[in-house]
Amino acid sequence: MVARRAASRVAPAGNRAADAGRRGRALPWSRRQGPRQAARSALIAHLVLFRPKQELTDDQRTALTRSLVEALGAIAQIRRVQVGERAGDRRYRQTGPLWPFMALLEFETEEDLRGYLEHPLHAEIAERFFSALDAAIVCDFAMTAL
Repeated sequence: MVARRAASRVAPAGNRAADAGRRGRALPWSRRQGPRQAARSALIAHLVLFRPKQELTDDQRTALTRSLVEALGAIAQIRRVQVGERAGDRRYRQTGPLWPFMALLEFETEEDLRGYLEHPLHAEIAERFFSALDAAIVCDFAMTAL
């Protein structure tokens, strides 16, 4: 009898809610919200992987960072900025060029991203930033929490 009750509570394979629950992940929406409200909470991620020029001095790196922080802080469309240095296992070097740094800018909407890209300060940021780099990759993603 107990086994039958437990079996009746297990959802069939392919049931998104049940599969997520078994893996311990929250769904991007609750039963109260529904999928339409979850789509409204999605964000746009502007990801920049980059490698600075080796000849940059510490003073030049500091000045570049300071000017970027000031300029990015003046652009209202940016929801959040994160910058990080590569960490962890070096096994992934074989997957492509080494990108020692990343910047992640988050926007509420695609319109906010376009506003940032068209903002007069963006041209200044891009010129200053890319002149200090050996290489970079820039990608935009529509993100949804899982």
